Parts: sequence; C-alpha cells; structure tokens
Amino acid sequence: FWAIAVFTGLAPGHEETELTSYSIEVKVDRKDLTLELRDPHKRRTALAYSNRFYFCVPKGMMRPWELPREAGLFEYEDGALVETVKAPWHRRRLPTWSAVGSIVRKLRQAIATPSERKKLLIR
Repeated sequence: FWAIAVFTGLAPGHEETELTSYSIEVKVDRKDLTLELRDPHKRRTALAYSNRFYFCVPKGMMRPWELPREAGLFEYEDGALVETVKAPWHRRRLPTWSAVGSIVRKLRQAIATPSERKKLLIR
C-alpha cells in the first residue's frame, strides 16, 4: 500500500517555512516489489505530491542496485524501522482539491469496518 503526506516536518537545509511531505510505498513480498519496480509510472503521483519518496520493505528484500534514484529506503525487522537510504529531497506540487478528496475517500475506505464499507458503497 501507499501512504502520502503521513509525516510532515521542516526540511533541514531547505526553506525553513516549508513543510516536508513523505510518500511511503510499503511492500511485504518480493513479487509485489518487482511489479512496482518494473512500472515507474505507478509512483508518479506519489513523487509529484511529496518531497521525499521511500520504499519500505522487510530487511534484505530489496537489493541496493534495485532502488530507483528518486527513492529512499526504509527497512524493518523485528518491529524496528531503519532508514537505510535517505530519499533525495525535491520540490513537490501542491495537490488540487480533487486530489485531496480522492486521498480522503481512499483513506476512509481503507479504515472502514466491513459494515461501514457497505454504507460507503451505497452512497
């Protein structure tokens, strides 16, 4: 799954008044990761609306040479999350209200209980 703008904070070394947004693409199996790496257009939106883009995978699942130049890497093992490769900072576009609405709807559907999902589909 993909999370966007989950964390914000001032970007060290960049405009002090600007918040930094992060996109994190979480992969838990090798097949899913390989499919993602083969299609760079899949992460185009995440890159456009965030200052830093990361993959988050189990420790050792991604080979160092597979990491795209525009991405950083978080690895997790035994409940610990480590920033293995820092993502490069780049200027992002500000999302449109349509994009914000789409993200909110997807988040709402993702956290809804099964009975709430039925109600969301009816509306």
